[in-house]
Amino acid sequence: MTDDQMTQLLTGYGLDWQPFPDEESERAAWDRHREAVIALARTEGQCIPAAWWAFDATEMLRQLSGPEPPESEQGPCCLAGTPGTPSRWKSREDYDAAIFETEAEYLERLKIDPQTLRVIK
Repeated sequence: MTDDQMTQLLTGYGLDWQPFPDEESERAAWDRHREAVIALARTEGQCIPAAWWAFDATEMLRQLSGPEPPESEQGPCCLAGTPGTPSRWKSREDYDAAIFETEAEYLERLKIDPQTLRVIK
């Protein structure tokens, strides 16, 4: 895996426009390198890598207050803004005003181990 591909899995943004040829290739890289990406995220001070939001999350962070995003943007994604939140908003002001639960609260609520990012059984 290239550094650019690792950056894409960590942050959702590669240094190159599209470090993976398609979503299937990106998902396969996440499946193969999941533990390494999570470990690197920890050393970078990041809790949840963007690829986890894109491929493993079953729902987004709960919005606690502020304007609602457009209905078409309710799925878990990390294409823009904060991972785990909707990718498009009516305005920058709406995005800035939205308050979400923390990643730690999200993981606790869904009973996900913060170290492995897998559901605790």
